[in-house]
Amino acid sequence: MQSGRIFFDLTGKIFNSLLLIVVLCSVALTQVSDTTQQADTSLSAKNRGSDNRVRIFAGLVSKWEPELSKIGSPFPFINCNYRLSNFLPSDSSYKSKLGFSTEIGTNYIIIPYFKIGPEFRHSGGLYIDVHAGVTTSFTQLFPIIPFYGAELGLIGNPDAKTRVEFEVGVNFSMMILPYFAVGVSF
Repeated sequence: MQSGRIFFDLTGKIFNSLLLIVVLCSVALTQVSDTTQQADTSLSAKNRGSDNRVRIFAGLVSKWEPELSKIGSPFPFINCNYRLSNFLPSDSSYKSKLGFSTEIGTNYIIIPYFKIGPEFRHSGGLYIDVHAGVTTSFTQLFPIIPFYGAELGLIGNPDAKTRVEFEVGVNFSMMILPYFAVGVSF
């Protein structure tokens, strides 16, 4: 029973830390957005703006057990989310952008989550993001679950209105969950 109490104490501290990070990053994003709007108007919106999109994905997720050096059987999932990527102003000669992404969505249509973190985007549609977030569980034991992770993705034809996206990543919480997903965004 003592280990359960330690887990709840640790989970509460992690959640409070994540909440503080989200609040501070939101304030920073607001400041960056205000600064960006006041920046030199000769920069195009594409070079200083944001990439907001609705994404619908299907993929496979597994449970990785490093102590056993094995990955469990893949399990299919469906994910729907709204992703907001804000980028710092950059000169049009740069092929890469650094910014901040925020994502809110659902897995399996019923499990909500929220994540936030830095994003690096290359002009060819390749992106890398590191994030922290929270999700929920329908058990009374763990109602709110903090997590963190990283992902590597590719946006097909990034300038089009409707795009195909590929994403591979891993999330860490009470277990390690590597995943692969394919979807559309618009």
